[in-house]
Amino acid sequence: MTENVLTALTRFPHLFVILRNSTLSYKGRPIDLAEVGRTLGVRYALEGSVEKTGDQIRIAAQLSDIYGGTQVLGRPV
Repeated sequence: MTENVLTALTRFPHLFVILRNSTLSYKGRPIDLAEVGRTLGVRYALEGSVEKTGDQIRIAAQLSDIYGGTQVLGRPV
């Protein structure tokens, strides 16, 4: 799922997309988005989750402005 989203985002030439390998060290632990932004040189962070219950899948995604501390967009699908 993650690879598909990243690949889709790279199709927009005005977006700077960090490879998944660069972000794996943050997986599963509390993070400070401002620190991540400084370390990786990015302004926005895309976070999300996938939950499967029976035959249903719930996908949630949130795009946050790292420096503004605000959610740019996000909602469950």
